[in-house]
Amino acid sequence: MAGSTVAVVDTQARQERRFALALFAPAFVLLLLITTAPLVFLAWNSLQKLDMGMPWLSGFAGLGNYTKMAGDPRFWNSLTLTVIYTSSTVVLQVIIGLSLALLVLQIPRGQAALRVAAILPIVLAPVVVGLFWRTLVLAPDFGLVDLVTRALGLGSHNWLGDPQLALISVIAIHTWQWTPFAFLVLLATLATLPPDVYEAARLDRASAWQRFWHITLGLEGGEQRPQHREGPDGDEQAGNHEQHGLARHRLPACCHAALLRRRNSSQDTNTVRASSTIARAEP
Repeated sequence: MAGSTVAVVDTQARQERRFALALFAPAFVLLLLITTAPLVFLAWNSLQKLDMGMPWLSGFAGLGNYTKMAGDPRFWNSLTLTVIYTSSTVVLQVIIGLSLALLVLQIPRGQAALRVAAILPIVLAPVVVGLFWRTLVLAPDFGLVDLVTRALGLGSHNWLGDPQLALISVIAIHTWQWTPFAFLVLLATLATLPPDVYEAARLDRASAWQRFWHITLGLEGGEQRPQHREGPDGDEQAGNHEQHGLARHRLPACCHAALLRRRNSSQDTNTVRASSTIARAEP
Protein backbone atom coordinates (compact mmCIF):
# COMPACT_ATOMS: atom_id res chain seq x y z
CA MET A 1 0.00 0.00 0.00
CA ALA A 2 2.77 2.40 0.93
CA GLY A 3 4.71 1.48 -2.22
CA SER A 4 1.75 2.27 -4.47
CA THR A 5 1.27 5.63 -2.73
CA VAL A 6 4.92 6.54 -3.30
CA ALA A 7 4.63 5.52 -6.96
CA VAL A 8 1.58 7.73 -7.44
CA VAL A 9 3.36 10.69 -5.82
CA ASP A 10 6.42 10.17 -8.04
CA THR A 11 4.24 10.01 -11.14
CA GLN A 12 2.47 13.24 -10.21
CA ALA A 13 5.81 14.93 -9.55
CA ARG A 14 7.12 13.89 -12.98
CA GLN A 15 3.95 15.13 -14.65
CA GLU A 16 4.26 18.49 -12.89
CA ARG A 17 7.89 18.79 -13.98
CA ARG A 18 6.96 18.02 -17.58
CA PHE A 19 4.15 20.57 -17.46
CA ALA A 20 6.47 23.21 -15.99
CA LEU A 21 9.07 22.45 -18.67
CA ALA A 22 6.43 22.74 -21.39
CA LEU A 23 5.49 26.19 -20.08
CA PHE A 24 9.12 27.29 -19.70
CA ALA A 25 10.53 25.99 -23.00
CA PRO A 26 8.80 28.40 -25.45
CA ALA A 27 9.80 31.49 -23.48
CA PHE A 28 13.36 30.19 -23.08
CA VAL A 29 13.72 29.46 -26.81
CA LEU A 30 12.31 32.90 -27.67
CA LEU A 31 14.75 34.52 -25.24
CA LEU A 32 17.66 32.69 -26.89
CA LEU A 33 16.53 33.81 -30.34
CA ILE A 34 16.15 37.51 -29.51
CA THR A 35 19.10 37.93 -27.12
CA THR A 36 21.74 35.20 -27.29
CA ALA A 37 21.66 34.58 -31.06
CA PRO A 38 22.24 38.27 -31.98
CA LEU A 39 25.12 38.49 -29.49
CA VAL A 40 26.78 35.41 -30.98
CA PHE A 41 26.29 36.84 -34.49
CA LEU A 42 27.85 40.17 -33.46
CA ALA A 43 30.78 38.39 -31.83
CA TRP A 44 31.38 36.42 -35.04
CA ASN A 45 31.14 39.56 -37.19
CA SER A 46 33.69 41.28 -34.96
CA LEU A 47 36.22 38.69 -36.10
CA GLN A 48 35.51 39.35 -39.78
CA LYS A 49 36.88 41.91 -42.22
CA LEU A 50 33.90 43.61 -43.84
CA ASP A 51 34.47 45.87 -46.85
CA MET A 52 31.24 47.25 -48.30
CA GLY A 53 33.03 48.83 -51.27
CA MET A 54 34.96 45.69 -52.24
CA PRO A 55 33.09 42.72 -50.82
CA TRP A 56 35.56 40.23 -52.34
CA LEU A 57 38.17 41.45 -49.87
CA SER A 58 36.05 40.47 -46.90
CA GLY A 59 37.08 37.48 -44.83
CA PHE A 60 38.22 36.26 -41.46
CA ALA A 61 40.36 38.84 -39.64
CA GLY A 62 40.78 37.18 -36.25
CA LEU A 63 41.76 39.62 -33.52
CA GLY A 64 42.95 42.23 -36.03
CA ASN A 65 39.89 44.41 -35.52
CA TYR A 66 40.43 44.43 -31.75
CA THR A 67 44.11 45.29 -32.21
CA LYS A 68 43.26 48.28 -34.39
CA MET A 69 40.56 49.36 -31.95
CA ALA A 70 42.97 49.25 -29.01
CA GLY A 71 45.35 51.57 -30.89
CA ASP A 72 42.64 54.08 -31.83
CA PRO A 73 42.39 57.01 -29.35
CA ARG A 74 38.78 57.57 -30.38
CA PHE A 75 37.87 54.20 -28.87
CA TRP A 76 39.38 55.08 -25.50
CA ASN A 77 37.64 58.45 -25.55
CA SER A 78 34.32 56.76 -26.27
CA LEU A 79 34.96 54.19 -23.54
CA THR A 80 35.71 56.95 -21.03
CA LEU A 81 32.51 58.79 -21.92
CA THR A 82 30.52 55.55 -21.64
CA VAL A 83 31.92 54.84 -18.17
CA ILE A 84 31.17 58.39 -17.02
CA TYR A 85 27.68 58.27 -18.47
CA THR A 86 26.81 54.84 -17.03
CA SER A 87 28.24 55.38 -13.56
CA SER A 88 26.71 58.85 -13.22
CA THR A 89 23.23 57.80 -14.28
CA VAL A 90 23.18 54.68 -12.10
CA VAL A 91 24.38 56.50 -8.98
CA LEU A 92 21.98 59.41 -9.50
CA GLN A 93 19.02 57.12 -10.16
CA VAL A 94 19.64 55.10 -7.00
CA ILE A 95 20.16 58.17 -4.80
CA ILE A 96 17.15 60.09 -6.15
CA GLY A 97 14.95 56.98 -6.26
CA LEU A 98 15.79 56.12 -2.64
CA SER A 99 15.12 59.69 -1.56
CA LEU A 100 11.74 59.73 -3.28
CA ALA A 101 10.81 56.34 -1.81
CA LEU A 102 11.66 57.49 1.71
CA LEU A 103 9.70 60.71 1.16
CA VAL A 104 6.61 58.87 -0.07
CA LEU A 105 6.65 56.51 2.91
CA GLN A 106 6.77 59.46 5.31
CA ILE A 107 3.65 61.06 3.84
CA PRO A 108 0.45 59.52 5.29
CA ARG A 109 -1.92 61.02 2.74
CA GLY A 110 -1.66 61.44 -1.01
CA GLN A 111 0.77 58.57 -1.56
CA ALA A 112 -1.15 57.34 -4.61
CA ALA A 113 -0.91 60.74 -6.34
CA LEU A 114 2.80 61.01 -5.54
CA ARG A 115 3.47 57.54 -6.93
CA VAL A 116 1.64 58.35 -10.16
CA ALA A 117 3.55 61.62 -10.55
CA ALA A 118 6.86 59.87 -9.84
CA ILE A 119 6.42 57.16 -12.47
CA LEU A 120 5.17 59.42 -15.27
CA PRO A 121 8.60 59.86 -16.94
CA ILE A 122 9.10 56.12 -17.37
CA VAL A 123 5.80 55.63 -19.20
CA LEU A 124 6.63 58.23 -21.84
CA ALA A 125 8.07 57.11 -25.15
CA PRO A 126 11.76 57.95 -25.70
CA VAL A 127 10.82 60.08 -28.72
CA VAL A 128 8.45 62.15 -26.57
CA VAL A 129 11.09 62.54 -23.87
CA GLY A 130 13.67 63.67 -26.43
CA LEU A 131 11.35 66.24 -27.98
CA PHE A 132 10.26 67.50 -24.56
CA TRP A 133 13.82 68.13 -23.36
CA ARG A 134 15.02 69.48 -26.70
CA THR A 135 12.21 71.95 -27.33
CA LEU A 136 11.05 72.97 -23.85
CA VAL A 137 13.90 72.39 -21.42
CA LEU A 138 17.27 72.60 -23.17
CA ALA A 139 16.46 74.82 -26.16
CA PRO A 140 18.77 77.86 -26.39
CA ASP A 141 17.31 81.32 -25.64
CA PHE A 142 13.79 80.14 -24.68
CA GLY A 143 14.33 76.80 -22.88
CA LEU A 144 13.56 76.49 -19.18
CA VAL A 145 17.17 75.80 -18.22
CA ASP A 146 18.39 78.68 -20.36
CA LEU A 147 15.92 81.04 -18.73
CA VAL A 148 17.20 80.06 -15.29
CA THR A 149 20.86 80.47 -16.24
CA ARG A 150 20.24 83.90 -17.75
CA ALA A 151 18.29 84.97 -14.68
CA LEU A 152 21.29 83.96 -12.56
CA GLY A 153 23.65 85.88 -14.81
CA LEU A 154 25.31 82.78 -16.28
CA GLY A 155 24.33 83.57 -19.86
CA SER A 156 22.84 81.44 -22.61
CA HIS A 157 24.34 78.10 -23.63
CA ASN A 158 23.90 75.54 -26.37
CA TRP A 159 23.16 72.62 -24.05
CA LEU A 160 23.04 69.97 -26.75
CA GLY A 161 25.64 71.47 -29.09
CA ASP A 162 28.58 71.88 -26.74
CA PRO A 163 30.41 68.53 -26.20
CA GLN A 164 30.81 68.92 -22.43
CA LEU A 165 27.36 70.34 -21.83
CA ALA A 166 25.83 67.70 -24.09
CA LEU A 167 27.19 64.91 -21.87
CA ILE A 168 25.73 66.58 -18.78
CA SER A 169 22.42 67.11 -20.58
CA VAL A 170 22.15 63.48 -21.70
CA ILE A 171 22.96 62.28 -18.17
CA ALA A 172 20.19 64.52 -16.81
CA ILE A 173 17.68 63.28 -19.39
CA HIS A 174 18.44 59.62 -18.78
CA THR A 175 18.32 60.10 -15.00
CA TRP A 176 14.99 61.90 -15.23
CA GLN A 177 13.41 59.15 -17.34
CA TRP A 178 14.67 56.05 -15.50
CA THR A 179 14.71 57.20 -11.89
CA PRO A 180 11.06 56.02 -11.52
CA PHE A 181 12.22 52.43 -12.09
CA ALA A 182 14.66 52.65 -9.18
CA PHE A 183 11.96 54.42 -7.18
CA LEU A 184 9.46 51.57 -7.63
CA VAL A 185 11.99 48.86 -6.77
CA LEU A 186 13.26 50.66 -3.67
CA LEU A 187 9.75 51.60 -2.54
CA ALA A 188 8.66 47.96 -2.69
CA THR A 189 11.75 46.94 -0.72
CA LEU A 190 11.29 49.62 1.94
CA ALA A 191 7.65 48.62 2.40
CA THR A 192 8.76 45.15 3.55
CA LEU A 193 11.13 46.37 6.28
CA PRO A 194 9.93 45.47 9.82
CA PRO A 195 8.54 48.55 11.62
CA ASP A 196 9.35 47.18 15.10
CA VAL A 197 13.06 47.67 14.45
CA TYR A 198 12.51 51.38 13.75
CA GLU A 199 10.32 51.67 16.84
CA ALA A 200 13.01 50.08 18.99
CA ALA A 201 15.61 52.47 17.57
CA ARG A 202 13.42 55.50 18.33
CA LEU A 203 12.89 54.27 21.89
CA ASP A 204 16.65 54.14 22.40
CA ARG A 205 16.99 57.64 20.89
CA ALA A 206 18.84 56.62 17.75
CA SER A 207 19.26 59.56 15.41
CA ALA A 208 17.67 59.72 11.96
CA TRP A 209 21.05 59.11 10.34
CA GLN A 210 21.69 56.05 12.54
CA ARG A 211 18.28 54.62 11.67
CA PHE A 212 18.88 55.23 7.99
CA TRP A 213 22.44 53.86 7.89
CA HIS A 214 22.10 50.86 10.21
CA ILE A 215 18.48 49.86 9.64
CA THR A 216 17.26 51.07 6.24
CA LEU A 217 20.44 50.38 4.32
CA GLY A 218 21.36 47.42 6.52
CA LEU A 219 18.10 45.55 6.08
CA GLU A 220 17.66 46.65 2.46
CA GLY A 221 21.09 45.34 1.55
CA GLY A 222 19.81 41.80 1.24
CA GLU A 223 20.37 40.52 4.75
CA GLN A 224 18.01 37.94 6.20
CA ARG A 225 15.15 39.26 8.28
CA PRO A 226 13.85 37.66 11.45
CA GLN A 227 11.23 35.07 10.67
CA HIS A 228 8.53 33.84 13.02
CA ARG A 229 8.57 30.04 13.08
CA GLU A 230 6.22 27.84 15.00
CA GLY A 231 7.88 25.07 16.96
CA PRO A 232 6.76 22.32 19.28
CA ASP A 233 7.39 24.54 22.31
CA GLY A 234 5.08 27.29 21.07
CA ASP A 235 5.82 31.01 21.22
CA GLU A 236 8.94 30.63 23.36
CA GLN A 237 10.78 28.70 20.65
CA ALA A 238 9.45 31.12 18.03
CA GLY A 239 10.91 33.99 20.04
CA ASN A 240 14.27 32.23 20.14
CA HIS A 241 14.19 31.87 16.37
CA GLU A 242 13.47 35.60 16.07
CA GLN A 243 16.39 36.45 18.34
CA HIS A 244 18.74 34.31 16.28
CA GLY A 245 17.44 35.94 13.10
CA LEU A 246 17.83 39.38 14.67
CA ALA A 247 21.48 38.67 15.38
CA ARG A 248 22.13 38.60 11.65
CA HIS A 249 21.23 42.29 11.28
CA ARG A 250 23.85 44.99 11.34
CA LEU A 251 22.05 47.07 13.92
CA PRO A 252 23.42 49.16 16.78
CA ALA A 253 23.51 47.49 20.18
CA CYS A 254 20.81 49.84 21.43
CA CYS A 255 18.41 48.69 18.73
CA HIS A 256 19.12 45.03 19.48
CA ALA A 257 18.53 45.54 23.19
CA ALA A 258 15.34 47.58 22.79
CA LEU A 259 13.87 45.21 20.24
CA LEU A 260 14.66 42.15 22.34
CA ARG A 261 13.13 43.81 25.41
CA ARG A 262 10.02 44.63 23.44
CA ARG A 263 9.69 41.08 22.13
CA ASN A 264 10.39 39.54 25.55
CA SER A 265 7.70 41.77 27.05
CA SER A 266 5.30 40.66 24.35
CA GLN A 267 6.16 37.01 25.05
CA ASP A 268 5.60 37.53 28.80
CA THR A 269 2.20 39.06 28.09
CA ASN A 270 1.25 36.11 25.87
CA THR A 271 2.40 33.68 28.59
CA VAL A 272 0.24 35.42 31.22
CA ARG A 273 -2.76 35.39 28.90
CA ALA A 274 -2.27 31.69 28.15
CA SER A 275 -1.94 30.87 31.86
CA SER A 276 -5.12 32.75 32.73
CA THR A 277 -6.98 31.03 29.91
CA ILE A 278 -5.86 27.60 31.14
CA ALA A 279 -6.82 28.51 34.72
CA ARG A 280 -10.31 29.52 33.65
CA ALA A 281 -10.68 26.35 31.59
CA GLU A 282 -9.79 24.04 34.53
CA PRO A 283 -12.80 22.75 36.51
